[in-house]
Amino acid sequence: ERILHNHEAVARFAARAKSGPGFPPAWAELADPNAQAAEKWVPIMDVFLRHAVNLLMAGDAGAADRDESTAERAAAWAAAEESLKSLKREDREDLAECLRYLQQRVGVPRDMSLNAARRLRAELGKLSA
Repeated sequence: ERILHNHEAVARFAARAKSGPGFPPAWAELADPNAQAAEKWVPIMDVFLRHAVNLLMAGDAGAADRDESTAERAAAWAAAEESLKSLKREDREDLAECLRYLQQRVGVPRDMSLNAARRLRAELGKLSA
């Protein structure tokens, strides 16, 4: 639910992976409060966050391990793969970096429950693979 309501802020946060370190620099490798989003990646991350939410909604708790366990889940993966194919190879690598950036920084319980975070991290990991 928080991703849906805050999708722009979450996309901006994930897009920080493609920007340089903030100023003044922070010592915490995974938590630079001064980092800025790479603007090019904000709309692209928004699209892929929507794919991640679509995948989450398309399956049950066990679905993260079975990509095509239902027709709805297969359609969600097909849509995500189509979006991935529309990107250049180097852009797909940059996208994967943004997805992993978010995957590593989802906070429990600040951002979501433990189970929700596990599912989201699993879907982000699959999208970044």
